[in-house]
Amino acid sequence: MDDTPTFSWTGINAARYELWVNQVGGPIKIIYQNALTTTSFTPVTRLPNGNYDAWVRALAADGEPGLWSPKLRFQMDYRLGPVTYGPVGNTTDTTPTFSWQGIEGAKEYDLWVDNRTTNTQQVIRVKVPHVAGAEKITWTPTTALATSNYRWWVRAIGADGRATAWSIAKDFLVPVPSIVKPRGNIGTNLPEFTWNAVPEYVSYDLWVDNLTTGAKQVLRVTDAKPYSFQTVLPFENGTFRAWVRGFDKDNNASQWSSPADFTISVGVGVAPTLLGPLRFSGVKPNFFWQGGTNAITYELLVKDMTQASQPTVINVKSIAGTSFSSNINLISGRTYRWWVRGLDVDGNGLPWSQPATFTVVSSEAQDGVPSGIPALDWMALPVVPELRQNVWIPDGVRSFVTAPTGVVAQVDLPQAQPLQLNVTESAAVLPAMEVQPELDEVLAAWSEVELAELTPATVATPIVAATAVAKPKQAGLPGTALAMLAGLVVGRRGRRRDGRDS
Repeated sequence: MDDTPTFSWTGINAARYELWVNQVGGPIKIIYQNALTTTSFTPVTRLPNGNYDAWVRALAADGEPGLWSPKLRFQMDYRLGPVTYGPVGNTTDTTPTFSWQGIEGAKEYDLWVDNRTTNTQQVIRVKVPHVAGAEKITWTPTTALATSNYRWWVRAIGADGRATAWSIAKDFLVPVPSIVKPRGNIGTNLPEFTWNAVPEYVSYDLWVDNLTTGAKQVLRVTDAKPYSFQTVLPFENGTFRAWVRGFDKDNNASQWSSPADFTISVGVGVAPTLLGPLRFSGVKPNFFWQGGTNAITYELLVKDMTQASQPTVINVKSIAGTSFSSNINLISGRTYRWWVRGLDVDGNGLPWSQPATFTVVSSEAQDGVPSGIPALDWMALPVVPELRQNVWIPDGVRSFVTAPTGVVAQVDLPQAQPLQLNVTESAAVLPAMEVQPELDEVLAAWSEVELAELTPATVATPIVAATAVAKPKQAGLPGTALAMLAGLVVGRRGRRRDGRDS
């Protein structure tokens, strides 16, 4: 920076020193001193603009020379800025190190960076101190750069405040992957995710949220390979949002891509339909589902959605029937996601069900609920249907499942046939329940004549409609009581109708 710079070096108790300076592309020995007795030298003649190489060596008293020092290259041209090295081109490091050639005599450097994508100037503008004797000066930002194209310059500033020209501009790009598909409405619940190629990234992190339910990370793949991922477990119907980011060989992570939204709306087809659990009290859940087509046995798969890797915690094959009681303890407070698929007679896998999610709300059983039984606050409660005659309602009801009692009330209504009410009880074991006094009072109020009227008369077009009533005080009436109540409603209405006609 100074056109009469002072050359200095470390002394080694030599009798004298020899200094040699060349101008690069110019005169040889533009400075030459061979009898210096001190460890510094300042020329009196101004050096012209240009680049210079300098060496020094020690001389013994008898003139025997030592080894030359390493070459020192410096610049004496205010018209030229420092020589820059990097970053340049694609850089996967979001905090890239800026580097340039040091200029001897500089006090500091002025670094300027623009974001060309957003047309924002001076996203970085910083003064970097000079390091004496350093051939390369470096500076690294502490804040990650956004995905964009950048251009940068640097200049040197001397102790007197004079600055060199700006360096030649260098451009670089911080890339980010972009999801190509799925986007918009798609016709499959097994989407393939693809994204654009960034050669510098060797692995990818894929993240998918369910916007319909609000569930986070319904899919998270932390080691996806370039440049696609095919799902093997189905998504449920709904709208989803996906992101992806890349990792380079040094494990530097890119920013997350812009989101990609897609919507799934497909039929269940031949796959099973999951019924429960939805929320679970205890540590060993019971799973149950509606069977699929052509299934001889079933396979159950459960993943822990609380962990980023979403590990499989239950995977059981060859399940006979449409329920399974797990002997694996799950963890309170965690959310789990599960699927079921049928296995055919040869053990081949049939289509997976759409998934369902449940949360273990407590590691202890709730009061009055045996451990391993799903909590009552999500269960279907028994419903007493109101059966009406001579009224046409198009959605005829054929059966009622009174979970969790395990009772199925089957109503068979063929054209011009007497109404028949058949009740079958399953072998479900229930907690002992005290019969409410209100039920005894209702049954006692009916006379033998009224009970005889339980079988309604034949009608030309019997119609059945189901009307839900308020939640009973006692959850889970016995199956026979439910059947009697259904019949009593019919009988009572028939008796009242006869009374009005008489």
